[in-house]
Amino acid sequence: MPSSNRHHGSGRDRGVARAAGRPVFAQSNPLEPTQKRLDEAQRQADQRRGDVHTARIYRRWPYRVGLIQVSLGAGGRSPVCTSMTTRDISAQGVGLLHTAFVHNGTPIIVRLPIAGNADEWDDLEGVVVACRHVDGTVHQLGVSFDRELDPSRYEPSIGANERFAREQVETRSLRGAILCVEDCEIDRMLIDQMLADTKLRLTWVESVSAARAKLNARWSLIMSDNHLRDGKGIELLAELRSTGNHTPFILLTADNTPAAKAVLTTMAADAVLFKPVSQKQLRSSLASLLAVPQRDGTAVSSLTREDPAYGLIEGYIDTLREQGTRLQKLWEQRDAVACIGLATEIAGSAAPYGFGPIGDEAAKVRDRLGPEGWNAETTATVRRLMTLCQQVRTAESEADDPADSADAA
Repeated sequence: MPSSNRHHGSGRDRGVARAAGRPVFAQSNPLEPTQKRLDEAQRQADQRRGDVHTARIYRRWPYRVGLIQVSLGAGGRSPVCTSMTTRDISAQGVGLLHTAFVHNGTPIIVRLPIAGNADEWDDLEGVVVACRHVDGTVHQLGVSFDRELDPSRYEPSIGANERFAREQVETRSLRGAILCVEDCEIDRMLIDQMLADTKLRLTWVESVSAARAKLNARWSLIMSDNHLRDGKGIELLAELRSTGNHTPFILLTADNTPAAKAVLTTMAADAVLFKPVSQKQLRSSLASLLAVPQRDGTAVSSLTREDPAYGLIEGYIDTLREQGTRLQKLWEQRDAVACIGLATEIAGSAAPYGFGPIGDEAAKVRDRLGPEGWNAETTATVRRLMTLCQQVRTAESEADDPADSADAA
């Protein structure tokens, strides 16, 4: 897949060539369909919404900003510059409507306008991964970008804690120990039922004070109602973060007033779910936040007892966790230079200890933060690296229940 290049500019220079090798975006396109025809194509595509692309990871969001400029075959000598109509967007790519067939594998540059600023845009490189007929000459294209993006940057209706929500969740992939803080028995029963067929291990407490007594355990995630008998979930969250603990945190609340949403979504919770919460919404949020231990090395070392470095894993795990805490402090200080230095250190050391994917994530931080600075995407990448560093463990400990240490406390 082509490498990603991000470009910003003023809407006033559309149609003007950029640096050498960049496409000249045309202002008009003889293939552009009429608005009536596009509306009909959108309606027909909506009727087929149930079709699921098995390779899709992230949830799609409606994205209807009209015509945008694209360049097809951008990696070739003669790219075709045209306009297409937006349909949906996710952290993985974008759906478009076009009046011609486009072959899968075609390189593409999509110019997405930044929400709230009509004079700025991002040019995102990717590849066409799907093209199906909708009506007449109209086709629906699926474009996969070469890296994750923050869709709320382009579609303001997407909540900050929803942007990486998963579209498909494999039940068996949900595993780990979760501390659940809820004083309503009916809600506890409902959540138990929603997650009954997963490998998640839920430990329930009914108050802030009871939760405090268990915070020293190594939880995969903490989920708390906001209104509890002896305090609020946001207070528990603040205490947790003040100690340098960055375990993923989901805040639940029945207060869905605009004022409450405005306040709660600005807190340090990784997700805020407003009751009533559906099973799909809960599972999607969990899947997007859990660094699920797998033997591919994402959060569990891939080394076996036969590997020479196996005996050093426990010491390196302590190092990774300490580095995750340091990374959080550097992120809070917006110290990009120090973050890059620490990410470089992790990228160079993780693979020999069986944590290759963590090294890959660290390399993303190292390679992106320098040229791009702090933005929504680099921030999300840094936070993913912090989470992975906090949740590492050996393969043998995967069978252990982290809740056991909490129960013994």
